Amino acid sequence: MDSRVFDGLGIPTRLFLDGPLSLHMHSVGEGLNLASAGFTADLTKARLMSPGTQWVKPAGQPGAAGFTLKRRPDGGYDITGLEASTQGFALNADFSIAPRGGLQSAHIYRASMDGLFDFTASIKRDSDGAFLVNSTAKALDARGFVRGLARGVGNTVDIGVRAHVDFDRALVSDRMTLTDGVLDFKKSTQQIKNMDFHANTPNGKAVITIGKDALGKHRIMAQTDDAGMVIEALFGLSRIHGGHLQIDGVLGDGKTQTTKVLLTMTDFKLGNVPVMAKILSLGSLTGIADSMNGEGLGFRKLVAPLEFDHGILKIGKSRATGPALGITASGTVDLVGKTMSLSGALAPSYTLNSILGNIPVLGNVLVSRKGEGVIGVSYRVKGPYDALEVVVNPLSALTPGVLRRIFEGSNGNAGAHEADSNNGTGKTSQPGSKKDGKTSSAKVPKREAGANSNSETNKPN
Repeated sequence: MDSRVFDGLGIPTRLFLDGPLSLHMHSVGEGLNLASAGFTADLTKARLMSPGTQWVKPAGQPGAAGFTLKRRPDGGYDITGLEASTQGFALNADFSIAPRGGLQSAHIYRASMDGLFDFTASIKRDSDGAFLVNSTAKALDARGFVRGLARGVGNTVDIGVRAHVDFDRALVSDRMTLTDGVLDFKKSTQQIKNMDFHANTPNGKAVITIGKDALGKHRIMAQTDDAGMVIEALFGLSRIHGGHLQIDGVLGDGKTQTTKVLLTMTDFKLGNVPVMAKILSLGSLTGIADSMNGEGLGFRKLVAPLEFDHGILKIGKSRATGPALGITASGTVDLVGKTMSLSGALAPSYTLNSILGNIPVLGNVLVSRKGEGVIGVSYRVKGPYDALEVVVNPLSALTPGVLRRIFEGSNGNAGAHEADSNNGTGKTSQPGSKKDGKTSSAKVPKREAGANSNSETNKPN
């Protein structure tokens, strides 16, 4: 038998079976009306693999499987004594199939696959069709699951689930393993209803709770002492180091309610980010750019209101402040189309700038946005992740905050594009632009450019 035979029986096996296997059956019954049957299979000639092929049994490696099938009086079937084993994989379980088909219950005494999982589980289906799951895991590779949550594909199965999971170790990124974790989870066919999760991180803890508030909305609260590692696990971004992360907001319902959260992060460092380095370079802030490329730029606090709407990330008036630099940003990121349009301002020597900005009355004129300082440059970043166009307007340097708003208010930003970069009135970086004395040409490196960049731009004439 091979995967083509299983295709004919309506059993999808191509994701994990390739090649032939020999099957022996001993049955009791009349004709095809089986009362019971015993099956044994030799898996040696077959190639077995996990989804994603993280684990593979090559053809020629010994392997065997066997189980007993019995029909119950209600018309359902019990699969008992299921055992399958080969190097790097073992399964021992019993299953019950409902009279009309579909899983009714399961007892997984052990399921293990090298590098991916090692767990036991009990599964039952209640009267409303939801699965009740109780599981204990020694080890889990949850990298794909966690990344799927960030992409919005973690809730695509239209099945209700109520689960309790204890785990010793869960790998959530190449650099981060959670330990001693507990997950209580309730999901309807449409959305997550409740969740309580806590685990130890390398430098502290991670906690996530989801539940209804007084208005009936599903509120999410999360915090961790390993902000950089958690962001890397979710989004694959490795430029943030350390930090404490807190998220508070409301989950969307997939219909009229979008997901809105307030993200706060404290005491972290930002490493080498190509787009940020280009903005600093065009703004003649090369010293700060060098610091970022070295040990990283330190920030005391980041506050960012975020909204997720059908693949679009909307960033509200956000700000990050540190001893050497203050940053503001707002705009949109298309997570599906992999494009962005963001704008904001940079204020070097942020501590000194803040002191000047706190002068009564005069400070309100000098600084018109929280997070900015007296001395600063405005920037815009726009385009696809791998070909971002960057515009920096040094015309706003040494310019009071009220006047800076006037310069930023020009839609065409013509002054920034038409003036000679050497006279301090404007610099532009975009793929394919010419070095004619009016613009500087540079392409943002492709690696993580989109994920770590900021804002909108206009093409030079």
